[in-house]
Amino acid sequence: FHMHACLMSSLSWLILLYWSWLLNYTPCRSQQQPNILFIYVDDVGFNDFGFNGNTETKTPFLDALVGDESLYIERNYVSFVCSPTRAQMLSGRYASHLGLQHNVFTENTPYSLTRQVSLLSDELQFNGYRTHLIGKWHLGFQAWEYTPTYRGFHTFNGYYNGEETYFTHLASVKGTDLSYYDLRDNETPD
Repeated sequence: FHMHACLMSSLSWLILLYWSWLLNYTPCRSQQQPNILFIYVDDVGFNDFGFNGNTETKTPFLDALVGDESLYIERNYVSFVCSPTRAQMLSGRYASHLGLQHNVFTENTPYSLTRQVSLLSDELQFNGYRTHLIGKWHLGFQAWEYTPTYRGFHTFNGYYNGEETYFTHLASVKGTDLSYYDLRDNETPD
């Protein structure tokens, strides 16, 4: 199973999604499965890391991964906006095959990433991994069955939408003066 970390190209804000899977659940194997930690960085520019020459932003851990583990991807394998990229990464399908090539999910979007496709989290669970998501979901949330804990993640701590403030955790409803609290611990507001 080969996974790529994707870097997008505009610095508006930085979100880290951490997935970690525990070793202690291996129902069909005599040896333990390896831990997998997938760091997905959204909306970040080329020169936002030390390994690309930036001396103002300190990224020693990522610099070490690139230097010591040869973890470096020079190209973008993503869409120009985050929802299609997330859909591609989790489903393994092009956003255009999902009908999402131009869409960014908002609080008013009446649909979500289809449940007709299996996600990476579902496949990892099927193979005995525990899956955890920390960060931004941004793949629709008009009903519970489209949220992370119903899409293959054992736990979720983060937010459903894509434009929260980091200090108040409020998201604005587009075209109105309304806002709502969007930090979640599984399904519960945190």
